[in-house]
This record gives sequence, structure tokens and C-alpha cells, in this order.
Amino acid sequence: MRHLNHRFCHARAGPSMGPVRRCVPPAPRTSLRVQSDVATLSMMHEGSREIVSQAAANEQVALSDAAPELGSWLETPPPSNQGMEYEVDSRGLRRVKFAPNGWKYWNWEGKRIHYTEAGPEDGPKVVLVHGYGASAYHWRYNIPALVDAGYKVYAPDLLGFGFIVGSGPVVLAGNSLGGYVSLATAASYPEQISAVALLNGAGPFDNPDRKIPDPDNWKDQLGVKVNLAVKRFTCWFGFIQAKQPGRIKQVLELVYFNKDVIDDDLVDSIILPTNDPQASEVFFRINNFKGPPVTVNTLLSKLKVPLLLLWGDKDPWIVPSTGYNIQKLYPSADLRFVSAGHCPHDDNSEDSNRELLEWMSTVDSSMSSTD
Repeated sequence: MRHLNHRFCHARAGPSMGPVRRCVPPAPRTSLRVQSDVATLSMMHEGSREIVSQAAANEQVALSDAAPELGSWLETPPPSNQGMEYEVDSRGLRRVKFAPNGWKYWNWEGKRIHYTEAGPEDGPKVVLVHGYGASAYHWRYNIPALVDAGYKVYAPDLLGFGFIVGSGPVVLAGNSLGGYVSLATAASYPEQISAVALLNGAGPFDNPDRKIPDPDNWKDQLGVKVNLAVKRFTCWFGFIQAKQPGRIKQVLELVYFNKDVIDDDLVDSIILPTNDPQASEVFFRINNFKGPPVTVNTLLSKLKVPLLLLWGDKDPWIVPSTGYNIQKLYPSADLRFVSAGHCPHDDNSEDSNRELLEWMSTVDSSMSSTD
């Protein structure tokens, strides 16, 4: 059953927790699978943009130190900007047409950041933040639906983090790493953010057993240097292997539930950035993060806005139990499930768009009532 009718969804509330909305039965609980080639794929897009954000162990990212003060979009984009076009896919669903050269670019602290925007200038603002290995194009099925609902939509390619979309609060929606980025931003800049949506959001949780090398212990530091040399080689070799089109498609098939969504445009949007000469080096740097990560527990303790947990219940990486764990830490969170894998917004865009828009309408209503 690919796209479920809304009437099959039902909501419930657990003791001391927020609502849980389920459009499908939960997927069986599975262990988190992180393979070297999957980790490589996860970094490809960020490599081409010379990422300044750092990653902690096990594909997690510490952003509080890497996230600078948010800047402003340039009033006049470069003349190389391209207009966005829509197309209809083989299933009859409307989406953004892939543009190999991108759409718009913004100069921020000497770096060229690619992004796209659409929708009415006076509409409520939404920022869509992609995850590991993806780009702004990964929101191809969601941008048209949000624009139709009257929202002004921005989708940047991650470059560390440093953006804002004009004046007034915005809703942040992020998938995987993008969810972690969104959560960190909302915790750091509460006056800029009105609500956060995590779509199978990534991020490390508190772990008292996590060991950090002692800078004053020569044995620890020797181990760090040896690991560094080994990791540099393995990262380079893994990157070369995983950037092959066939391997990229194989990994996508691992994390997508609806396989027919995986098309050449999606694969190409991942391959193109890997041709950047710095891609493999940045992949290594992200994987070589030093120091303790900023945990989801810490970020949630600082969060003061509505939170949506929109989860693809077939995700083999960030399993549904993660959503429940986040809701326990933030009881007012609205937890909803759709029949999809790690990227529900692309894997099952119809149900994801409906759930996201319904939740955003409640956020808009609550904001209006407090004005």
C-alpha cells in the first residue's frame, strides 16, 4: 500500500506524552545499520560545498560551535540564477524539475551557497533543510505543495550553517542531518524560529559511556594519530567506491521503501557534487570530528517552540523508536508516522505533505492567536 488514504490515520496520546499519529502499522524494530559506504554517501553533497560543520562519531554532528550568527539573504541574487520549473513524474505527481546548475546562489563569508526559493513574498516562511548526501533538490515533491498552500519556501544546500530568510520567525523542517541542524538552530536562535519539524531526524543522545581521548595522556594521543592515518585512507577508498552510480542507487534502495521514487534525477543530484576536488577531503574532516558531540537531549532542553516528529516507519537507520525517545524528552511533540523509509518527504511525498501542512496550519493558528 503505497499512498494511504487519510481516513486510515488515527491519533492517540500516551501518558505524559504528546499526540501520536499513525498512518500505517509500525515497522519492526531493527538495529541501526551504519556501513562505511553508506557513511561515505552521506557526506557527498557536503563535500562539494566545503562544509564547515563538523561531525562527531557515528555520523553525528556537533553544531553549536560551528553555527555562526545567522546572516541575511542578499537583496540581489547573482545574475546566474535560474528560474524553477515543475514537471510531472511517471506516477502523475508534480515536482521540481532537476537543474544540474542549480537555481540561486548567496555569498556568505566568502563562500557561495546554493539555494532555491519559491512562493509568495508575503507568505509564512518555511526553511527546508536536507540531510546527509542530499541537496535542496531532495525537497522536489514538497516545495510545490507548500507553495500551493501559500507558504514562502526556502531550501538551501548545507554549508556549515548560516542563513536566515528575511524578517520574522520561520518554520524549520529538516530530514536526517537537516533535522539535527534545524534543532540546533532553534535551540540557539529561539527568536528566529516559530516551530521545528524533524523528519527522521539524526543526532546523538546522551551516552555516559562515550569515551573522549585525554589530551594529556600520550597513549590516548598516539591512538588518535594512528586512527587518523588509518581513517584518512579508508575514507578516501570508501568515498571512491561509494560515489559510483550503481552503489548510490543500491544504498538508496536500502533506505527507501517506495523503490519507484528512485530515479536518475535523484541519483544525479547526489553524483554531481562528488566531482568537486575537495569532496573526499571534506568527507574525511567531517568523519574526524574531535570532542564531545552536542546531544539531542541538550538541544531539546533549550527548545521552546512546537515540535513535529514526522517519521518514515520503515527506516532501517533511524528507527521509529527514536521518535518515541524524542517525544519522551519533549512531551508536547506531535509524533506522526507515514509509510516510508529514511527520507519520508521524498519516499512518500503525498502523505508527508499532508501531515506537514496539517501540523503547520495548527502552528499558524497558535501564532495568530498570540498576536
